[in-house]
Amino acid sequence: MEAIYQGTISCKAIIEEAKSEPIALYVDPLKKTKDIAYIIAISKQKKIPVLYKTRKELDALASSKSHGGIVLKARPRSLPTLSTLSKKEGMLFYVEGVEDPYNLGSICRTLYAAGCNLLILPKRDWTNAYSTILKASAGAFERLEIAMASEKEVVAYLQEHQIPLYCAYRNNALSMASFSYEKTNCIAIGGALRGLSRTILEASDQNLYIEYGREFRNALDSASAVAVFAFDELSKEKKMRTNQEKLVKIAVSGTVDHPRIGGYRVGYDGKGRIPIGTGGIVYSHAIGDSCMDVVGDHIEPGISLANPSPKENHALETFACLGNEVKVLSGPKKGEKGYVTGTHGGIDHTMVYFPKEVLEEMDGNETFLVKAFGQGLKLLDYPSIYMMNIDPNLLEKMPIQEREDHIVWPVVTIVPAYLMGSGLGSSTLMEGDYDIMTQDPKANERFGLNDLRFGDFVAIQDHDCTYGPNYQEDAVSIGVIVHSDSFTSGHGPGVMVVATSKEGKIEPIIDHEANLKKYMEQ
Repeated sequence: MEAIYQGTISCKAIIEEAKSEPIALYVDPLKKTKDIAYIIAISKQKKIPVLYKTRKELDALASSKSHGGIVLKARPRSLPTLSTLSKKEGMLFYVEGVEDPYNLGSICRTLYAAGCNLLILPKRDWTNAYSTILKASAGAFERLEIAMASEKEVVAYLQEHQIPLYCAYRNNALSMASFSYEKTNCIAIGGALRGLSRTILEASDQNLYIEYGREFRNALDSASAVAVFAFDELSKEKKMRTNQEKLVKIAVSGTVDHPRIGGYRVGYDGKGRIPIGTGGIVYSHAIGDSCMDVVGDHIEPGISLANPSPKENHALETFACLGNEVKVLSGPKKGEKGYVTGTHGGIDHTMVYFPKEVLEEMDGNETFLVKAFGQGLKLLDYPSIYMMNIDPNLLEKMPIQEREDHIVWPVVTIVPAYLMGSGLGSSTLMEGDYDIMTQDPKANERFGLNDLRFGDFVAIQDHDCTYGPNYQEDAVSIGVIVHSDSFTSGHGPGVMVVATSKEGKIEPIIDHEANLKKYMEQ
């Protein structure tokens, strides 16, 4: 059977996707647009005949005057039966009760835009309506993976491939708004009048309902319901599934820890120095500023906190996580809020950020409360990734991408294992940091270390930090720069680890703007 399709969107979709079988393309030679020129070019590449026709000839061929100067003759795509397909991953939809081709076109447009990987329809011959569906879907009908199946075949396919089925049905249902979808799932939507069939409902793993904004006892039409569910799932796909709701949030406290001097420090070059070092309130350097070529050693940006009691200080340093809220409890700026920027082992400090104008008004004797939250965080879909030292709310702000078996994390650079120094041998990195050695100018240049800033996220290649840093080929750890460079052998910018994977399930990707300041200001 041959069919006629018209307009640039429909013609382009068919020619690009090749699910249907193009026979010939007919074009008005007087119609010169970029879209038509592109369609002609790809048609010639695919050896599809391109024939030029007058406007009247195209009107007759299309039985319409709304073709826009381009018409395609093609054999319509054949929709496969569901049982012939292998397992599909991600978002799947099963939709019953659709009779109108315009509604089906709208559903296809929505699902394609939302990233649906398979639309399952009850068995029916839509061939005569393909042209209408394609136009109504803005070409999505041709681009979307679609299969036909009986109710029993749908259930059998989902059970065979262990794909959970969620039904849009109010009985024994949970609110869609608070529901977490499995990474691969199928949502079933019924018609507004008849709803879903009994066979589908009996196989449901969980019924879901849409919360309305007012009292309204009628169901949405299928196209609207599909849109609500599809984009709800899409929005939640962007949020990694974690155990955040099970984590403990606890208050810990500290005060400004005054700088100390203990005499000369001999650097890697053999020279003795008495540099400005750790502690106090640093006005000149903040998150986002360069941590290199600083006239100081191990400079901690912002405020350095410690608790006078050693055990309580270890609790502060261990429980405080990157991005945690910090509140001033005393002094001229009582009530002001900032956030944790890292912890520093050895000196056992917790560093926090406040705006410069707040720092300028402090008296240096303040006490601070940290709402510690994040230790014990797990990524539920990636059990081989070990998380530490990061607030879940900060993690949500970061543009981390999910893949089927790993995550993609933006970093400013990837540091090889052999450049990691002070801090090796620690039994845990849930407290403190370890340093990038910066004594080799060539390595600094090669790996972009001269451009490092406080708050930059970096990847460390071939280091597993689950129980202290150790060399493991193909392992990847992610951390944030918490203090400045150093003159001391084996030292350099400090890295507080926030994620590690012995199996290399973190893929670092270079993004020179991957900095804590950017994410906290979003």
